[in-house]
Amino acid sequence: MSFQRHSVWVLNGFPAVWQNLAFISVDHDGGTPYDRSASLAKVKCLMKTLCLLTMLLATAVAAQNSVAEKPCISFVPESTSPTNTYAQDPLQSAVMMSGDFQFAVGGHDGCWAVHVLSLPVTSAKGKRVGYAISHTVTDAKGIEVGHALTFGPNSDVFIQAMYKAAADAIKNIRLSRSTSQSSAPAKLIR
Repeated sequence: MSFQRHSVWVLNGFPAVWQNLAFISVDHDGGTPYDRSASLAKVKCLMKTLCLLTMLLATAVAAQNSVAEKPCISFVPESTSPTNTYAQDPLQSAVMMSGDFQFAVGGHDGCWAVHVLSLPVTSAKGKRVGYAISHTVTDAKGIEVGHALTFGPNSDVFIQAMYKAAADAIKNIRLSRSTSQSSAPAKLIR
């Protein structure tokens, strides 16, 4: 008569702890169970190793998922002209395009700012000729890092001007971050 052994984990009590764990082997033909405590030490060691490995893996995943806060760029209108509203949406789409930056409206602490002044341009006879858009990019401390003046015949000029402003702000943010990271003191290996 052939015997096939099936192993079963039995947890005695709740909550299950290592001391309450018993490894029981039962013969397929209904034989009596017997204790295999010699294998229990090996199983404990294996389970502790797997538990430690799982915790290390979870720590590594958590460390990778902790993302540094994204720098922000804010839209700051410098006049009450209704034409400033033409500038906000193109600037927001240009800033959010890469996914590396946050966008805000109005001045915010710690944010780089694009200050916009836009006005309609009219001829001496009162005919609308186009728009004049001035933008100034300032860093998080309020220091001016870029400026441009753009003219155009219709509201499409706002897209061009705000894409230029966003590119200027993003370029300067990346430059300042790479400079600050490279100027950090190097650690000596001994």
